[in-house]
Amino acid sequence: MGAIAAGNTPATELIFARVIAMIENDDDTAYPNHSVFIPADASDFGIMIRRALLKAKPIVVVYPDGRERLIPAPSISPESA
Repeated sequence: MGAIAAGNTPATELIFARVIAMIENDDDTAYPNHSVFIPADASDFGIMIRRALLKAKPIVVVYPDGRERLIPAPSISPESA
């Protein structure tokens, strides 16, 4: 990973690198459709997670050390429950 752009966290830079690699390799099988990538080191991490959950989207949490965790989309939207 290269230099971190101003305002980006290390996990955000990893997300950019992964998305670019998927585009360049024409690989859309690595993550579920409509996945929301959220950097674990973002200052508004909790807000970002809540918004994605309310939209019933699969979430990929990316940590600064490169680990990631997939949170599958809920089968029922919290708004309709």
